[in-house]
Amino acid sequence: MSQGTGKAKGRWCYKMAHMFNAGIELTFTGDNIAILRMRNGENRIDRIFTEAFNKALDTVERNSDCRALITTAEGKFYSNGLNLDFLKGKERYLFGLLCLRVLTFPVVTVAAINGHAFAGGALLALYHDFRVMQTKRGWISLNEVFIKAPLSGSMPLIRAKLSGRASHDLAVLGKRYTAEEARDYGIVDVASSPEDLMSSARSLVNQYTSKQKYDRDTLKAFKEDLYREVVDAYSSLMKSRL
Repeated sequence: MSQGTGKAKGRWCYKMAHMFNAGIELTFTGDNIAILRMRNGENRIDRIFTEAFNKALDTVERNSDCRALITTAEGKFYSNGLNLDFLKGKERYLFGLLCLRVLTFPVVTVAAINGHAFAGGALLALYHDFRVMQTKRGWISLNEVFIKAPLSGSMPLIRAKLSGRASHDLAVLGKRYTAEEARDYGIVDVASSPEDLMSSARSLVNQYTSKQKYDRDTLKAFKEDLYREVVDAYSSLMKSRL
């Protein structure tokens, strides 16, 4: 399986795809970037999704040559958030643990947001190191305020990553942002045309990984230190479940 033409073709040559439940597919490019694609319509998040996503992350970690992870999807949605039954159920914490794993993942991570990223879908993207969002289609929004779903576990992350006005309007008021607006407010790093979305994500990866290799244990430890308030918040939530 390959993607791209001309000089780009070699960079996008893929090795065998790994298929998981919930429409999650993982491939590795010829230059050792993992591409995780969500291929299940709205990509609603539930137990099956979190288990499949974690298995894909396990596969990335087993590949010692892999230098970065790009997550993306197909169609109108990056992810439309949590399945409502999962949101209201006792296993919702599994999504929080997945987000924490993404936040402290031992390679560089980029969310290539191809369409709408609402609620838990937007949160999942925010837990990556970087975000690229395509123009012309899609909003990013934390609309939990409208469905009375608390963001308590993720508020430290939002405070750490976003400035005052953006964090207030996104997390408190549930404002929707286009790619250009999200870039201007620092919610995403790059607003890209749809046809250049993956190339833009790759460019971000190469800015940080083309000339040096990160030791995975060190990178994970530095992420944990930088986001200590987030890590501690999740530790407290897990202790409260015991």
